This record gives sequence, structure tokens and C-alpha cells, in this order.
Amino acid sequence: MDLSLSPEQREIRKLAREFAEREVKPRAEAIDHNSEFPRDLVNKAAKLGLLGVLVPDPYGGAGLDHVSFAIFVEEVARFCASTAVILDVHNSVGTEPV
Repeated sequence: MDLSLSPEQREIRKLAREFAEREVKPRAEAIDHNSEFPRDLVNKAAKLGLLGVLVPDPYGGAGLDHVSFAIFVEEVARFCASTAVILDVHNSVGTEPV
């Protein structure tokens, strides 16, 4: 069984890692300390297409698999678990069932 990442999975990891390091990491401590909802980070994630990771392409999403989704959440959670949960819940509970 080949467990290596697909090109799409490597690309979402790169995109999510860059977003997390550039946008989330500098704000993580303040977000948690102030119990802040990082609306601006959610908006930036949306502009990168990270709020529709599991949504099929014909409906405007990225149409990626659940491994890609887990990689994305893991990369954000490296710096801020609460921001990762917000993005996770939006993708899984908010959009996937629709």
C-alpha cells in the first residue's frame, strides 16, 4: 500500500502551511488569550479557497479528499488550535452536509 501524499495533498499542505505561518502564527497567542474570533483570518482563508476544501468542484469548492482536509487542519493547528477548529467545523459541519 502506497501511503505517500498525492500531488494535490502536497499542494494543500504547502498552501495551508504558508497561510498558518504567515497569518495564524503571529496572532495565535492573542487569539487564545483574548478569546477572540479571528474573523479576518477566516476571511483570508476563504480567499485562498480553504473554506470549501471538501465541497465538490462543480459547486465552487476545492473538491479535495478527507486526507487533504486533515492535512489542512493539522497545519493550522500547529500554531492555533482554536482557529483550526473554526476552519474545521466550517468545512465539516457547515459545508460538507450541504
